[in-house]
Amino acid sequence: MLGGIVKVALYSPEVVSYQNVGFTIPQIVVFGAFQLFGGLLLLPSRSRFWGASLSTLTFTISAALAIADDYMSIAFALSSVVLIGSYLTCREFPARGHASA
Repeated sequence: MLGGIVKVALYSPEVVSYQNVGFTIPQIVVFGAFQLFGGLLLLPSRSRFWGASLSTLTFTISAALAIADDYMSIAFALSSVVLIGSYLTCREFPARGHASA
């Protein structure tokens, strides 16, 4: 959720980084709102799957943009995405009816 908050609040380093890869101010705010919404969806168990999915998607986009702006190494970004993807595939999401392993 913090990533979304800093984008919606237009925190200067985030704004500069996203503008470097072609985002406009309104696009940064909307993207941040999606990140914040994904984080909020993680709180209630009924929407946790969708929150995790949206958070993973927005984090993956953020990681790709950070790589494009030379802000993050490819190895760190890929390892983070793989860890999040592993979490999504291994976690139980009770509201969706998945049984624990």
